[in-house]
Amino acid sequence: METERDWWRNKIAEDIYTTFRTKEQLIPVLCGNSPQLWARRPLVDWISLLVEKLAISSSAQHLAVYLLDYFMDSLEVSRAHLYLLAMACLLIAVKFEDHTEKVPSLAVLNAYLPKTAYTMDIIGYHMMEYNAMELTVLKYFDWKVSVVTVAQFLPYFLMVSVDSSDLHNGNPVNNSKDIVKCYVEKHSNYFQEISLQDHLFRDFQPSLVAACCVASARICLRLTPTWPKQLELMTDFYLEELLPCVQMMLRMQQLDEQKNAPMCHMPVSICRQPMPVQSSIQYATYVVGDRSGFRLHCI
Repeated sequence: METERDWWRNKIAEDIYTTFRTKEQLIPVLCGNSPQLWARRPLVDWISLLVEKLAISSSAQHLAVYLLDYFMDSLEVSRAHLYLLAMACLLIAVKFEDHTEKVPSLAVLNAYLPKTAYTMDIIGYHMMEYNAMELTVLKYFDWKVSVVTVAQFLPYFLMVSVDSSDLHNGNPVNNSKDIVKCYVEKHSNYFQEISLQDHLFRDFQPSLVAACCVASARICLRLTPTWPKQLELMTDFYLEELLPCVQMMLRMQQLDEQKNAPMCHMPVSICRQPMPVQSSIQYATYVVGDRSGFRLHCI
């Protein structure tokens, strides 16, 4: 199972990457016309909190947000059940992407429910409510939840994210390559989180967003060249193609630093050192709007 998940270490990784690039062409356009876009950021932040607390994989996290985005883009959910929707999307994603022991119980998820104006009177969601929502989400996607996301592409790109010929503040990386690579991975994962915060990143293909995570990390760490040849060849992206998305990431990173502590940059001298669902369950009745022709009914 571990080998299948770490596809970038496979001997045929290049062929798998090509298949993923073909598959991402099938991802539909996100219209971004949901009247509940105001709720997206709190829901995504809550999913990210659960991912951190429960040690859920980033691939499951990105799939959960994908399901949330596209479901909300077509259907409106009652405010009292928005977190139930996020819960269902996360559990579906964990069941699909992670090991069985990673699937959190409903009681655990209920314990993390935030107290908002819409959940104040909710002690926790019941299993029947959750099952109905999960089935509604799965039926909406026609049970097809195998989607390539940024989290699938990023580890592949990180394999060549640093080269010994790179310069940091004008100093050759040389023997510090492994140390520098740790910083690049840390910053790239940060920008991977940034890419979940705004639905506008859906305007870009997941592979391009993953490439931009690496490019943004190298810019923040003052590594030159910004986009070396090995990354250009592996990703099949030129730097000019990445710039619009990179600019969005860096703007959001600046806003984040204004609100929180700055990211940890590499020391200037570092490069000088050595270095089963029951058939009687109904669709969720709290999905109150329909903007895509998707009809809710009982089975």
